[in-house]
Amino acid sequence: MKFFSNFLFLAVLVFASNTALQAQIVPNDNLIVVNGGQYGATNSTGYANIGVFSFFDNTFTSIDTIGSTSVQDILLEGTNNVIGQNSTHFAYVAAADSIIKYDLVSQKRTAAAKFGAVSTVKLGLYQDKLLVGNWYAPFGQPGPYTNHFRIFDTDSLTYVDSIPQIDKPATDFVVIDDFAYIVQNHIRSVGFGDTLGYLAVVDLTTMTWVRNDTIANNGEEMGRLLVEDSIIYVLNPTSNTISTYNINTQVGSTQAAVAGVDLRPTSYAATAFLSSTPGVWYFPFDSGIGSYDLVNNTIVDPSIIMETRSFAFTYSPLVDNFYVSTIDFVDQTKNTGTIYNLTGDSTDSFPVGLSPEVLATYRHTFTAINKLQKQPLLSYEIYPNPTQQQLTIELTKEEMVQVGVYTTVGQLVQTKTLQAQTLTMNVEKLVAGTYFVRVTNAKGETQTKRFTKL
Repeated sequence: MKFFSNFLFLAVLVFASNTALQAQIVPNDNLIVVNGGQYGATNSTGYANIGVFSFFDNTFTSIDTIGSTSVQDILLEGTNNVIGQNSTHFAYVAAADSIIKYDLVSQKRTAAAKFGAVSTVKLGLYQDKLLVGNWYAPFGQPGPYTNHFRIFDTDSLTYVDSIPQIDKPATDFVVIDDFAYIVQNHIRSVGFGDTLGYLAVVDLTTMTWVRNDTIANNGEEMGRLLVEDSIIYVLNPTSNTISTYNINTQVGSTQAAVAGVDLRPTSYAATAFLSSTPGVWYFPFDSGIGSYDLVNNTIVDPSIIMETRSFAFTYSPLVDNFYVSTIDFVDQTKNTGTIYNLTGDSTDSFPVGLSPEVLATYRHTFTAINKLQKQPLLSYEIYPNPTQQQLTIELTKEEMVQVGVYTTVGQLVQTKTLQAQTLTMNVEKLVAGTYFVRVTNAKGETQTKRFTKL
């Protein structure tokens, strides 16, 4: 049964048992999980799919199966990803050779368009137009291919136009005011292995190409793009550099990332998220998620979250949570979905399927009688933090648990398994620094917290 049907039934029960309760406006935070499916699948059990997890009542609703085994991007239409009680909210998904539109209120597919070739990688919006960047040319298509930047009608997803001057893979682009700035690398490859590239500028009011802008005189590799104010930041993983481009002065520059930091933006889906501090962004580091000040080119925190497996993530500024899905391509029964707070502690989990590669959050507000409170399945506290000798782990109840202490690069340095409610770890011999303690119970529920060894 759909979420709203469940909710109405629960609301009647609550109201009947306590008529003194007042109706209230309740924010419902939702997480969209787009699973990429299993490579080589030929039936729906291994195809990509999309579903919504509601944190209001801890339910997951499967919306649609997508006839593909690859997903690249999701785009939400709305102001700050918040929708009101009577508003309409849409999501657009790029899935290999197709784009699909969903109504998140009715939780149904409303439109779709198929290209006939593996292609889509990036989505954008401009007024009533959906912008689609492609990174593959159709198989057998001789270069240059002039359909890498396409424009569709947002309502019906009917094809409108393309920009023929965008003849190299549009692996990323950003929309600022009435212009699109599109990555163009000279080598027509899927990845960012090129060392020469430029930003192509398109006037979206007329849907025409304007010019090509290079970051330096001899061009630079073009990686993933981030925007803050009038500055475009380019994360270049091949050279491990950060380029900046001022859209007002049309002047760019490039500098090396901080020594010892390997910036690893994903090649598709969301790359990074702006924090509440101007200039500071959250994005993947060597072995997890960290924060970086792009304005001053400095590390803020190299390891907010420790994660050594392949993962996708999104960040919700509404509740200051990270949502991280890990993918084990060898054994996908080990895939996980975990919620972390800003201090790097895991606070909850969410369901995932095969290859959960794309995540997004949004909030839906509605009138309710009472809000059900979800209790965490595995909960514990650690103290003292920071510590010099002993780290105490206090669970809410006695149970069989496995405890592991990890470095920020994912190395297991201590482990213990026992039945207890309170247990201690001797960390006196550990080198001073930041560590993670991960507790797993017999049900497989896991929570991670960060501590400092003095």
